[in-house]
Amino acid sequence: MSSPRRYSQADFATKLRVPEGIEYVLAEDAEEIRAALDSGRAALVESCNGRAFVWREDGMFRVDQFFFGPRRELDYASQDDAVDYVANMCE
Repeated sequence: MSSPRRYSQADFATKLRVPEGIEYVLAEDAEEIRAALDSGRAALVESCNGRAFVWREDGMFRVDQFFFGPRRELDYASQDDAVDYVANMCE
């Protein structure tokens, strides 16, 4: 897992729902994604299938998938479901 960074919309060309200023890490697998969420951070996954942020907000786990194709906004009630979706991009 990478060192934490702070999210700034100015760093991304696509408009995302990610909360401004939230700490995030670059994650490479489900374990790293889960660790980021458990610590209150967001995780960014980069793969040949695109990029996705996942974070916890208002009792939900939010996913914004972007880069290849139109942006997708996904919301999950379960951390496991959100982690599974984003971790599958790593494979």
